Amino acid sequence: MVVHIGVVVIAVALASATSYAHRGQLTLKPGQQAQFDGIHFRYIGMARSQTAASDALQAVVKVDGRGMLKPADTQFGSNTDPVASPAISSGAFEDVYLVINSLTENISTGTVDASGPVSIGVTVQPLVSWLWVGGLILVVGSALACVPGDRRRPTDPVSAPVPAVQRAEEKLAEEKCAEEKSAGAREVEDAAAVSR
Repeated sequence: MVVHIGVVVIAVALASATSYAHRGQLTLKPGQQAQFDGIHFRYIGMARSQTAASDALQAVVKVDGRGMLKPADTQFGSNTDPVASPAISSGAFEDVYLVINSLTENISTGTVDASGPVSIGVTVQPLVSWLWVGGLILVVGSALACVPGDRRRPTDPVSAPVPAVQRAEEKLAEEKCAEEKSAGAREVEDAAAVSR
């Protein structure tokens, strides 16, 4: 039974996450804010993050109630194309995904204009975390099903007869039998009367 509950939770979460997802695009300049699907976004500006293996250009976005999210265009190596790296904020009832769609490039220098607008793709998906909850319930239910326990055998009756119910059933059977006998006696009398 527990496994079935897990399957239902997964089905509801999957249907909600795919059917009620909202996708949009925000074009913001540094310091500018916008609202999408009831969530406020404020674009702070660009930041650069460098490691030995990668160089990332991040758009720092303050998301109402979720803190700072930093979607990035990350370049791995010097002669490779940048790869969009989404920023994800997961919550109990919805997840917010941000990704950089386009940056403003300074034509004269060929570099990104940090003071220009940035286009950010926004996706809000409800109940994604409940997919994990449903999976956990499914695993727990499967483990419980594997544990041997005191279970009824398929050949055993579902429940033992209750004495009061058994007496009531016997009384009904006796009344039905008495009615059938009296109906049979009347039929015999009627048949004897007709034959006279």
